[in-house]
Amino acid sequence: IEIYSFQRGEEYEALLRKEQEEYNQLFNKKRKGDDWTNQEEERWEVLGKRLGFTQYFWDGDGGMHPTAKLRGSYSKDHKVVSKLLQILRTEVRELPLECEPVYRDAVVFYNTASEKIAVLNICLGCDYMEIDVGHYINADMSTYSLLRHFFFKNGYLSKFGSD
Repeated sequence: IEIYSFQRGEEYEALLRKEQEEYNQLFNKKRKGDDWTNQEEERWEVLGKRLGFTQYFWDGDGGMHPTAKLRGSYSKDHKVVSKLLQILRTEVRELPLECEPVYRDAVVFYNTASEKIAVLNICLGCDYMEIDVGHYINADMSTYSLLRHFFFKNGYLSKFGSD
């Protein structure tokens, strides 16, 4: 597996501000009825998908989120993988309240041929997980507490919490 962080930190905040400014400029140009170049049309589409919508680790075209940072890569028999799988197998007793997630962590799973088979998008801010768009993973509230501790202990979070 590989563990990533994304949509986090100063670099992400700077990119978000830059993209929002660019989007606003294009929006104003469109509102005025000005002609657009093909490049501006393409950029408008990219920014429209990224701003105002839930962001996932993999974009619709199979590429990683532009802010993704690899935090660790482990073989299936590594103790980190065993601990993560133990956490994810926690019995569901109490579901968290749902909200609009901002995914900042992802776990990428591979088969024995090193082909990506799934990505688990994790929001520790509102306790929410999805594999692919619309495939919510039911997990107990304690699972998210364990995940926070796991990510902090292994150096994936700079502070204990949702970061």
